[in-house]
Amino acid sequence: MAEVQFNYTGRIKLQPQDVVASYRVEGDLQHLALEWNLEQYPLRSSCYVILEVEAVGTTDIRRFELGDLGDGARSTSLSFQKLRNPELIRLRFKVVELTEVGLPMIRAELDGIYPSDESDNSSSRSFLKIVKDDDLDVSWQLRFDDNLPVLYLSG
Repeated sequence: MAEVQFNYTGRIKLQPQDVVASYRVEGDLQHLALEWNLEQYPLRSSCYVILEVEAVGTTDIRRFELGDLGDGARSTSLSFQKLRNPELIRLRFKVVELTEVGLPMIRAELDGIYPSDESDNSSSRSFLKIVKDDDLDVSWQLRFDDNLPVLYLSG
């Protein structure tokens, strides 16, 4: 029997290739570049885009309204005060529309976007995220943050 998934809100689940993000850290600022192409989805141009930025393993969350969806293809960049563990940020991308009575309704979303690090110019990539943690009592520790393995190294 085939697995059936129900979506009672009618939300469109965006595909990971539809929203691409990268970041870099400069001093106390974190810069985030975001590009999306949603032209293939049945979304109204009057919808607006919201981005939530979360530092995994902390209570640090930022929310940005990125304006109208328009034709569905756009790019933007944001700069904000650096989050704790900037290499562990996770993004939620939402397309929202106001209903006839003025209530916001999420029409499309993509959760779990992990932006790439623009400053990482190595030709090889680790399959583990690596984070420096000065409070460790051991030289390294492997933890699972949101079911993703993260290697913590002591300072």
